[in-house]
Amino acid sequence: MSSKPADDTLDTPQPDPMDGSQGKSHLTPPPTIISKKRKCRKEVIQLLEKPMKVVTFVVKVMPSTELKKLITKHEMKSVSFEFRHGEDPWDTLLTWMLLRIDQILSPKKIGIEDYEVTFHIPCILPKPGLPLVSKEHYRTLSTQINKIALQTPTVNIIILQKPAATVMKEVPTNSSTQDEELDAGSSNMS
Repeated sequence: MSSKPADDTLDTPQPDPMDGSQGKSHLTPPPTIISKKRKCRKEVIQLLEKPMKVVTFVVKVMPSTELKKLITKHEMKSVSFEFRHGEDPWDTLLTWMLLRIDQILSPKKIGIEDYEVTFHIPCILPKPGLPLVSKEHYRTLSTQINKIALQTPTVNIIILQKPAATVMKEVPTNSSTQDEELDAGSSNMS
């Protein structure tokens, strides 16, 4: 009679640590090409949906009374606001600027034609900048903003109030005849 050892480990074959074919479980295959395409599509969609830039406009306003002073004595009042570039058209920016002008100067009548408006972008567009009074100028501003890599660029807007038009006194139509009479009178005296 054969005697069985109490330990069954001797009867079961042990895997050879040097043998690479035994004891390996099947590895899962790498992701298929389809999942890569989905990933690529998501990346393309994300690239197309660029986040909107939030532009900080720093508006500096100077009334026409300050223009009469020496340049060193000029005082500009400043206010800022944020503007979502891309969704807001020129009309919205114009409204914001006029609102800030009204807030600072409180004029009786307000219109963009009463002001000289220029903009400059630090490190991109130097002073004195470009005008900003029409849709074409706004398109120029938009192209400059699109060139900036930052998502929160800062644009400086300088608004100078134009001096009020001086009212010319009406010269009477008979003034030329009065001058002739004076000339004639002075020649008679000599």
